[in-house]
Amino acid sequence: MRHPLLALAFAASLHASGPVEITDPKDQAILQAFLGHTKNETVSLTKEHFLANKVPENLCWVDFPKMEMNLAAYQLTGDTQYLRAFSGAMENLRSTVVKGPDGFLGWYGEPHEINRDPANPGAVVSEIQTDFRAAAVISRFAEIVNSDPALKAEFGAQSDACIDLAKNHLVKKWDGSFVDLGDRGAVYRWNKAYKPLVAGMSLPQEKVAFMIDGLLGMYRVTGDMQYAEKAAKLGLWFKRCLEFDGTRYAWNRWNPAGKWDVSQDNPTKWRSWIAKEPKAIWHAASVGSAVSLYEHGLVFDRADMDRFVKTQVGVSWNGDFERPLFFTVDGIPAEDGERFIAHSLTPFDPKFARFVYEGAMRDERVDKSRSPWQGGVLASEWLLGKYVRLKEGDKPRYAKLGEAFLAQADPALKKQLSFAPVPPGYLTPPVPTEAALSAMTVRP
Repeated sequence: MRHPLLALAFAASLHASGPVEITDPKDQAILQAFLGHTKNETVSLTKEHFLANKVPENLCWVDFPKMEMNLAAYQLTGDTQYLRAFSGAMENLRSTVVKGPDGFLGWYGEPHEINRDPANPGAVVSEIQTDFRAAAVISRFAEIVNSDPALKAEFGAQSDACIDLAKNHLVKKWDGSFVDLGDRGAVYRWNKAYKPLVAGMSLPQEKVAFMIDGLLGMYRVTGDMQYAEKAAKLGLWFKRCLEFDGTRYAWNRWNPAGKWDVSQDNPTKWRSWIAKEPKAIWHAASVGSAVSLYEHGLVFDRADMDRFVKTQVGVSWNGDFERPLFFTVDGIPAEDGERFIAHSLTPFDPKFARFVYEGAMRDERVDKSRSPWQGGVLASEWLLGKYVRLKEGDKPRYAKLGEAFLAQADPALKKQLSFAPVPPGYLTPPVPTEAALSAMTVRP
């Protein structure tokens, strides 16, 4: 269902694309290296390359980030050559779409080796993270195209076809994996063809971040309220699972949501380990999902952002520019060079923004600019963060879209989404006792 207020809200949601003004010599060096990597990496994104990929999950972690470099390059420079390069890569990828065993179109193949079931060696799967990341990338492309009549004339037909693929196949195919938990929010469950340890379990927040990003993108470009509702319900689950000491938030990498998350081998244990996120990339993704919802005026408000910031600058980073130290959200020292930095929080704290975008961190970006990944994909995030998102400020940039959704939402849903944590927040049941499962109030 599309709300009539969205016509105005969509116009307000689109921000102008490049060129941005970058005068600092170091930042110019980062930009020029990034643009070079963008061109070089895109050359490899041929139809033959995509046909040779047998593991759909690889698209999520390797190819989509490379493709998105072109969208970032356009946002930074305003040069249409990068949209044409993206368009070519997307056509190469779209030409490899097939109909899977589930009847939906997408990219199908072998499970990633860490999730393969030895008892089912011939399993043919698609991957939920890949499909939702595709939806997010497609939505981003469509937003850019829809912002300019000239771009619409050149790329509109392709953009519309991609949105149709995302709407009717990539996102829709996972409707059966979505579980509404009532007042506690919602989760997606993983592919049931994976190995028994993970098959059908609730996804951890760092993976759900892809779902939230894709759903919000689809909401922005289609106006379909179901996408906003699902994204909000997923965010509500995260918010409901936050620990809160009255000042800052902490959270587990994964929280069980229902009986399907009980170990099949031992009913006194959960299917996965419960602890704070040990990897910086997970930390950034989980926080980023909350920031994305805040930007749409859904689930998380400014008070929540301040609490995440206090975790970031008071726990996960020691606040030292010269000798920075990093910690998990419960204060355990980071291992193996992990840096717990959620770039999405930079608009909410000037000191943290200076740490990320100036001084030693910027010098490191210059030093690593020759690397296709460091100087390409990661530089893309850094440049957009500094020159686009940081300048947009700390206000919800898509607030009118959230208002339009809430204006027509069921009162019971609006009440659910207004939940505010109070100390001590959520304490994850350490074992799956009947009492703990009952307290989850899960709908089948």
